[in-house]
Amino acid sequence: MRESVAGPTLAEQEALLRQAGIKNFGRDAPVYIDKLRRGPVATMPERDKMVRYLRPGDVVVIAKASRLGTTRADRLQTLAAITKRSASIYDADTGEGVQLQPEAIRAMAFLDRAESGSKREVAARMRARKVALGATGGRPERLQGKTKAAAAVAWADLTKTARDVALEFNVGARALYRLFGPKGTPRFGRKD
Repeated sequence: MRESVAGPTLAEQEALLRQAGIKNFGRDAPVYIDKLRRGPVATMPERDKMVRYLRPGDVVVIAKASRLGTTRADRLQTLAAITKRSASIYDADTGEGVQLQPEAIRAMAFLDRAESGSKREVAARMRARKVALGATGGRPERLQGKTKAAAAVAWADLTKTARDVALEFNVGARALYRLFGPKGTPRFGRKD
């Protein structure tokens, strides 16, 4: 079982396991409960301990398939470890039993790598297209062309405050300072 905010609660997972026929949680049917540790990599030490204790012919009963790991790659790695120990898996949520052959694990890992590579290729094409269009990041400027020139004239007008110009052109005062510099400098309207 895995305790997390997003998934089923421990009580819901325990109910699924009882529904699957596990009535007595103890030495004959040990339950491993992981609390996810925050950090760059979420670890599941209890799950890893469970895998180490598996013997050939054991059945790992899980409340839901999603509780087997934190990511797709993590679940695939756990499946491979369970398969390597000649154990099988029973999903209490669906009533499905799974016993994989090592060759099936290698095929799934191959498909996972292929899908990841495909996603990277699509992302690279999308980035290249954006660069070709000049959209290299950030949202487009609101002030462009004639509107930007009119805003520069308004910014140079010392009778208007920065807030007045910002409201007139529907932009933030920070954007105006970034584009035109401090208001009233020699570059924009200040005569000394």
